[in-house]
Amino acid sequence: LSPVRKITAERMLASARTSAPVTLTSEVDATELVRLRSQLKNDSSTAARPLPSYTDLLVKAAAEALSEHPELNARLQDDGEIALSAAVHVGIAVDTQRGLLVPVLRNAQEKSLRQIAAESAALIEAADKGQLGPDALQGGTSTLTNLGMYEIDRSEEHTSELQSLVNLVCLLLLANQTPSLD
Repeated sequence: LSPVRKITAERMLASARTSAPVTLTSEVDATELVRLRSQLKNDSSTAARPLPSYTDLLVKAAAEALSEHPELNARLQDDGEIALSAAVHVGIAVDTQRGLLVPVLRNAQEKSLRQIAAESAALIEAADKGQLGPDALQGGTSTLTNLGMYEIDRSEEHTSELQSLVNLVCLLLLANQTPSLD
């Protein structure tokens, strides 16, 4: 195994050993999400800025939801205590030639959708080029995995460091609202 794949395997195994396997599934109507992305895609006034991906939209929605429900933006500490975090640091799962990496988009709750799009594009590019340092891969309070482009309807992930799982939060949030552009 490559060093990246070995670390990924170790962290996923540790998470599987120390967290309760809970899976909840719900279908949602993402029509408004698709409509928003189409609107952004067709907006010629923003052509110079990165087009937000569906993952960016989900990061924004998750950041809003986690800010509104801080008990979901929590992690289990080594001493068994639960630590809430006011800052929403979203790890974005990225499949690279070297293996799965999860760069962290910090303070996502403070960023506009366009800022999230620009920062995630830079993180993904750096991950693909093998240019991320350890700091860029640590400190996430939640992790987002978007496998929709592979036509995956459901997946069960284990996060590292006992983070909250954002997939459920995003899906529940999107059932009721679309993320704001601010």
